[in-house]
Amino acid sequence: MAEYQDSQLYAGLKESNLYILTEFFKMLGNPTHIRILLLLMEQDAHVSDLAEQLGMTQSAVSHQLNLLKSNKLVKRRKDGKMK
Repeated sequence: MAEYQDSQLYAGLKESNLYILTEFFKMLGNPTHIRILLLLMEQDAHVSDLAEQLGMTQSAVSHQLNLLKSNKLVKRRKDGKMK
């Protein structure tokens, strides 16, 4: 561990930035998150479309999207017609 602490890269990281990086890599460590991100890279999609493509419930997909959103990996866009 001492060799890491001596590196300039490590020395320049604040504790808060280390936490952000840890959370970012946790998100990328989840295969479902990767699948969702890959689908969204191809095109925008509704939760129902993602749920169908992933074989998951809309509730489960929505939960995963909220996690990705809280880590700033996706943005939510409302796309509906209110009557």
